[in-house]
Amino acid sequence: MDLQLLPRPPKPGLYTAVGDADLISWSLRALAVTFAPEHRIVWIDAANQFNAHWIGQSARAFHKDSKEVLRSFKYARPFTAFQLETMVNQKLLPGVQSCGALFAVIASPLWLYEEAENQKYATQRSFELFTEGLRRLSKQLAILLLIPVPKPTPYYHRLIRMSDRVVHPLTLPVR
Repeated sequence: MDLQLLPRPPKPGLYTAVGDADLISWSLRALAVTFAPEHRIVWIDAANQFNAHWIGQSARAFHKDSKEVLRSFKYARPFTAFQLETMVNQKLLPGVQSCGALFAVIASPLWLYEEAENQKYATQRSFELFTEGLRRLSKQLAILLLIPVPKPTPYYHRLIRMSDRVVHPLTLPVR
């Protein structure tokens, strides 16, 4: 049921899942029933697709307490690429440590950078700081990047090159 991406228990590293438009919802559900409520998960939702209903529905389908499973997720939502960079460089490690999370997920980080580029913001330096933060943190904790429907941008290629492991999971419906 799980993503077959993270070693069990997750070892420090940068793991990347690339997939179709359903990757985030599928991953959210799969992680909920695989790791929660026994383990905490930090979820940074750059895609704005975190859905408590999906978590509860999936938990009930696997006879888990939906409230306990939902409490296992520590959620943050950056609205800009610059906020994402700050979360990774200043907030992620203390957040993981304070709640004892098993790993961190960053859902659709490229979307914020692509959106900023479309609006003509200078994002190159922010992306460099973001990737430096990922590189530094991945030596201390497991980080799972979810990249749905990637565009072949320099941002995408850089994240793929720096990842310890990349998979393309088949996102079958989670029941």
